[in-house]
Formats: sequence, C-alpha cells, structure tokens
Amino acid sequence: MNTDNLYTITDSVGDTSLWTSFKTGDARAFGVIYERYIGLLTNYGLRIGSDRDLVKDAIHDMFVDLWKNRANLGPTDSIRYYLIKALRRNLIKKIRADQDKRSEDITRLNTDQLFEFSHELTLMKAELAREKINCLHHELDKLSSRQKEVLFLRFYSGFSPDEIAQILEINPQSVYNLIHRGLETLRENMKYTAISTLLLLLSNPC
Repeated sequence: MNTDNLYTITDSVGDTSLWTSFKTGDARAFGVIYERYIGLLTNYGLRIGSDRDLVKDAIHDMFVDLWKNRANLGPTDSIRYYLIKALRRNLIKKIRADQDKRSEDITRLNTDQLFEFSHELTLMKAELAREKINCLHHELDKLSSRQKEVLFLRFYSGFSPDEIAQILEINPQSVYNLIHRGLETLRENMKYTAISTLLLLLSNPC
C-alpha cells in the first residue's frame, strides 16, 4: 500500500479520532489503520490458521468489509481490539467453509482446537538451545489450545483480561484462570525460567 500521503505511523492521532475519520470516508485514515495493525493481525491469524493464503484472504476480506460498511460501524477507542475480534470471527468462518469444501468428516468445528504453536517452535529451534526448546515444546503441548491463545493475547498483544474475554466470548474469570493455570504449569514443570522464553516465542511471527 502506498503510504506517501498517509499520516505517519508515529503521529499522535488517537484511535477515537482515527476511527472517526475513517468512518467519514477518509482513505488516509483507513490506510493508517491498515499499516498500524497488519503485522499484529497477520501474526495472530497465522497462529489460528496455518494456511497463510487463507489468513491473508481473511484479513483482506475483513478490511474490504470495514470500508464498505464504515458508515454503519459504531465508535471505538481501541481499533486493535476491534480488528482482532473481527479477524477471529472472519477467519473461523473461512476455516469452517474450507473444511466443508474438502468434505472432511467434521460436522462441527471446535474453535478450542485451532490455536497452535508448532510452526513457531520449529522456527525457534535455530535460535534457542535444542534442549530448552524441546523442553518448552513438551511443556506447551500440555497446555490447552485456549490457554495458548489467552497467553498470546495477554503477553504479546497486550490485551486486558476483559478484552480477551470479549474476543473469545468467555467470562473474565475464565481468562484469569487460564492465564494463571498456564503460567503455573510452565513454572512447575520446567527446570529453568520459562516465562522469558515463552514471551520470546510469542513475539516471533511465522
């Protein structure tokens, strides 16, 4: 996307003003939104669906829908939260449709089984000591898919527990429980400090 005529990414314009400008049809504001959040959206999307083309299509369609329906959208003071929630909904819908096309023996997609770290762990093996990454891989496999997703949204994306609860459509207490149990499992089962390694893993998109 050509950003020559856009606000710079470092401008102090806040989400509320940027979103309002976008809703009035300001293409520059729309471009800024895209540039600010495309990295986060791609990173998050690839952790839900491993098919890069499917993720790209989901992001593209989401932005197209946003532009088409901009006048009817409500206000927001957190564009990042709005986009993550919209992408998750759109991507799950596409994964369901893709599975239907392939005539797989799945009548109902369980979204709790979507979120995986296997590809990121493969990439990280070249950067971390083999014994540590193997240990981390082993321990992460013990976490539920929902725990992995909550940890990503909390520690990499910086969403609050309340925001995560709304994104995943669960209650806030469940989010707190998932974070606590996930971190406790890593602390208890690993002989070295797992949290810094986990955060490094979460911050590296595939």
